[in-house]
Amino acid sequence: MSELYGIPITRTPANIIGRIGRNDPALTKIDVLTASRKFRQTESLALAEALKRNTHITKLNLWVLEDEAMAAGLPAVADALTQNRSIRQLYLQDCVHCSAGVISLAAALQKNRTLEELHLSRCLIGDVAAKAIGRMLRKNTALRTIDLGKCGVGSKGCVAIASALHKNRTLAVLHLSRCDVGDCGAAAIGTALK
Repeated sequence: MSELYGIPITRTPANIIGRIGRNDPALTKIDVLTASRKFRQTESLALAEALKRNTHITKLNLWVLEDEAMAAGLPAVADALTQNRSIRQLYLQDCVHCSAGVISLAAALQKNRTLEELHLSRCLIGDVAAKAIGRMLRKNTALRTIDLGKCGVGSKGCVAIASALHKNRTLAVLHLSRCDVGDCGAAAIGTALK
Protein backbone atom coordinates (compact mmCIF):
# COMPACT_ATOMS: atom_id res chain seq x y z
CA MET A 1 0.00 0.00 0.00
CA SER A 2 1.64 3.18 -1.15
CA GLU A 3 0.98 6.57 0.29
CA LEU A 4 1.55 10.13 -0.87
CA TYR A 5 2.16 11.52 2.58
CA GLY A 6 4.12 14.64 3.33
CA ILE A 7 4.46 15.50 -0.34
CA PRO A 8 7.91 16.93 -1.18
CA ILE A 9 8.05 20.58 -2.14
CA THR A 10 8.46 19.58 -5.83
CA ARG A 11 5.01 17.99 -5.83
CA THR A 12 2.54 20.47 -7.20
CA PRO A 13 -1.24 20.16 -7.10
CA ALA A 14 -1.16 19.41 -10.85
CA ASN A 15 1.11 16.37 -10.24
CA ILE A 16 -1.18 15.09 -7.51
CA ILE A 17 -4.34 15.59 -9.57
CA GLY A 18 -2.70 13.87 -12.54
CA ARG A 19 -1.90 10.75 -10.52
CA ILE A 20 -5.43 10.66 -9.10
CA GLY A 21 -6.93 11.08 -12.58
CA ARG A 22 -4.78 8.26 -13.96
CA ASN A 23 -6.17 6.03 -11.17
CA ASP A 24 -2.65 5.11 -10.03
CA PRO A 25 -3.09 1.89 -7.99
CA ALA A 26 -0.02 2.74 -5.91
CA LEU A 27 -1.73 5.88 -4.65
CA THR A 28 -4.11 4.95 -1.84
CA LYS A 29 -3.68 7.76 0.70
CA ILE A 30 -3.35 11.44 -0.01
CA ASP A 31 -2.28 13.81 2.72
CA VAL A 32 -1.25 17.03 1.02
CA LEU A 33 -0.41 19.00 4.16
CA THR A 34 3.03 19.82 2.84
CA ALA A 35 2.30 20.41 -0.83
CA SER A 36 4.35 23.20 -2.37
CA ARG A 37 1.34 25.49 -2.05
CA LYS A 38 -2.36 25.32 -1.32
CA PHE A 39 -4.80 24.12 -3.95
CA ARG A 40 -6.51 26.91 -5.85
CA GLN A 41 -10.16 26.97 -6.88
CA THR A 42 -9.62 25.54 -10.39
CA GLU A 43 -7.38 22.83 -8.97
CA SER A 44 -9.91 21.84 -6.31
CA LEU A 45 -12.53 21.48 -9.07
CA ALA A 46 -10.11 19.37 -11.15
CA LEU A 47 -9.34 17.28 -8.07
CA ALA A 48 -13.04 16.60 -7.54
CA GLU A 49 -13.44 15.53 -11.17
CA ALA A 50 -10.45 13.16 -10.89
CA LEU A 51 -11.86 11.64 -7.69
CA LYS A 52 -15.01 10.55 -9.52
CA ARG A 53 -13.02 8.04 -11.58
CA ASN A 54 -10.51 6.95 -8.94
CA THR A 55 -10.93 3.50 -7.39
CA HIS A 56 -7.80 3.26 -5.20
CA ILE A 57 -7.73 6.24 -2.83
CA THR A 58 -9.01 5.36 0.64
CA LYS A 59 -7.84 8.42 2.62
CA LEU A 60 -8.07 12.02 1.43
CA ASN A 61 -6.85 15.00 3.44
CA LEU A 62 -7.77 18.32 1.82
CA TRP A 63 -6.49 20.55 4.61
CA VAL A 64 -4.50 22.63 2.15
CA LEU A 65 -7.43 24.05 0.21
CA GLU A 66 -7.60 27.82 0.48
CA ASP A 67 -10.87 29.18 1.82
CA GLU A 68 -11.95 30.41 -1.64
CA ALA A 69 -11.01 27.07 -3.16
CA MET A 70 -12.87 25.28 -0.38
CA ALA A 71 -15.98 27.35 -0.98
CA ALA A 72 -16.07 26.37 -4.67
CA GLY A 73 -14.38 23.00 -4.42
CA LEU A 74 -16.26 21.40 -1.54
CA PRO A 75 -19.59 21.10 -3.40
CA ALA A 76 -17.64 19.52 -6.28
CA VAL A 77 -15.90 17.10 -3.90
CA ALA A 78 -19.34 16.33 -2.43
CA ASP A 79 -20.60 15.52 -5.91
CA ALA A 80 -17.56 13.29 -6.49
CA LEU A 81 -18.43 11.34 -3.34
CA THR A 82 -21.76 10.35 -4.86
CA GLN A 83 -19.74 8.42 -7.48
CA ASN A 84 -16.49 7.47 -5.71
CA ARG A 85 -16.60 4.08 -3.99
CA SER A 86 -13.12 3.88 -2.49
CA ILE A 87 -12.65 6.84 -0.12
CA ARG A 88 -13.10 5.71 3.48
CA GLN A 89 -11.59 8.72 5.33
CA LEU A 90 -12.08 12.39 4.48
CA TYR A 91 -10.32 15.24 6.29
CA LEU A 92 -11.43 18.84 5.64
CA GLN A 93 -9.97 20.69 8.57
CA ASP A 94 -9.32 24.34 9.43
CA CYS A 95 -11.73 25.88 6.92
CA VAL A 96 -13.30 29.12 8.09
CA HIS A 97 -15.83 29.73 5.29
CA CYS A 98 -17.13 26.28 4.41
CA SER A 99 -20.59 26.03 5.95
CA ALA A 100 -22.34 25.98 2.54
CA GLY A 101 -19.87 23.36 1.28
CA VAL A 102 -20.50 21.16 4.31
CA ILE A 103 -24.24 21.39 3.63
CA SER A 104 -23.54 20.10 0.08
CA LEU A 105 -21.30 17.41 1.51
CA ALA A 106 -23.98 16.29 3.98
CA ALA A 107 -26.54 16.02 1.15
CA ALA A 108 -24.13 13.90 -0.90
CA LEU A 109 -23.32 11.64 2.04
CA GLN A 110 -26.96 10.66 2.35
CA LYS A 111 -26.28 8.43 -0.67
CA ASN A 112 -22.62 7.51 -0.04
CA ARG A 113 -22.09 4.01 1.35
CA THR A 114 -18.29 3.89 1.62
CA LEU A 115 -17.09 6.90 3.64
CA GLU A 116 -16.54 5.75 7.22
CA GLU A 117 -14.77 8.77 8.75
CA LEU A 118 -15.51 12.47 8.29
CA HIS A 119 -13.16 14.91 10.02
CA LEU A 120 -14.25 18.56 10.01
CA SER A 121 -12.44 19.80 13.12
CA ARG A 122 -11.83 23.54 13.27
CA CYS A 123 -14.18 24.19 10.34
CA LEU A 124 -16.59 26.90 11.40
CA ILE A 125 -19.78 25.24 10.18
CA GLY A 126 -22.23 26.40 12.88
CA ASP A 127 -25.72 25.10 13.58
CA VAL A 128 -27.10 25.33 10.03
CA ALA A 129 -24.54 22.88 8.62
CA ALA A 130 -24.80 20.76 11.79
CA LYS A 131 -28.53 20.42 11.10
CA ALA A 132 -27.67 19.24 7.57
CA ILE A 133 -25.32 16.66 9.12
CA GLY A 134 -28.21 15.56 11.31
CA ARG A 135 -30.43 15.07 8.23
CA MET A 136 -27.62 13.10 6.58
CA LEU A 137 -27.22 10.82 9.61
CA ARG A 138 -30.87 9.76 9.29
CA LYS A 139 -30.04 8.11 5.94
CA ASN A 140 -26.32 7.33 5.96
CA THR A 141 -25.40 3.81 7.08
CA ALA A 142 -21.64 3.90 6.51
CA LEU A 143 -20.21 6.70 8.67
CA ARG A 144 -18.71 5.43 11.90
CA THR A 145 -16.80 8.58 12.98
CA ILE A 146 -17.58 12.29 12.69
CA ASP A 147 -15.23 14.89 14.15
CA LEU A 148 -16.91 18.26 14.67
CA GLY A 149 -14.50 19.54 17.33
CA LYS A 150 -14.17 23.34 17.45
CA CYS A 151 -16.73 23.70 14.63
CA GLY A 152 -19.00 26.27 16.22
CA VAL A 153 -21.80 23.75 16.69
CA GLY A 154 -24.28 25.05 19.24
CA SER A 155 -27.24 23.57 21.04
CA LYS A 156 -29.57 23.66 18.00
CA GLY A 157 -27.06 21.76 15.88
CA CYS A 158 -26.52 19.25 18.69
CA VAL A 159 -30.25 18.66 19.08
CA ALA A 160 -30.54 17.99 15.33
CA ILE A 161 -27.66 15.52 15.43
CA ALA A 162 -29.04 13.87 18.57
CA SER A 163 -32.43 13.44 16.90
CA ALA A 164 -30.74 11.62 14.03
CA LEU A 165 -28.84 9.34 16.41
CA HIS A 166 -32.14 7.75 17.45
CA LYS A 167 -32.38 6.35 13.92
CA ASN A 168 -28.68 5.95 13.01
CA ARG A 169 -27.05 2.89 14.55
CA THR A 170 -23.72 2.88 12.70
CA LEU A 171 -22.12 6.06 14.05
CA ALA A 172 -19.80 4.96 16.86
CA VAL A 173 -17.73 8.14 17.46
CA LEU A 174 -18.96 11.73 17.53
CA HIS A 175 -16.44 14.40 18.52
CA LEU A 176 -17.98 17.66 19.73
CA SER A 177 -15.06 18.92 21.81
CA ARG A 178 -14.87 22.67 22.29
CA CYS A 179 -18.35 23.19 20.86
CA ASP A 180 -20.86 25.29 22.78
CA VAL A 181 -23.48 22.55 22.95
CA GLY A 182 -25.18 23.99 26.01
CA ASP A 183 -27.35 22.11 28.50
CA CYS A 184 -30.08 21.40 25.94
CA GLY A 185 -27.66 19.98 23.36
CA ALA A 186 -25.81 17.91 25.95
CA ALA A 187 -29.08 16.50 27.29
CA ALA A 188 -30.27 15.64 23.77
CA ILE A 189 -27.01 13.81 22.97
CA GLY A 190 -27.16 12.00 26.33
CA THR A 191 -30.72 10.85 25.70
CA ALA A 192 -29.86 9.66 22.20
CA LEU A 193 -27.01 7.53 23.52
CA LYS A 194 -29.21 5.61 25.98
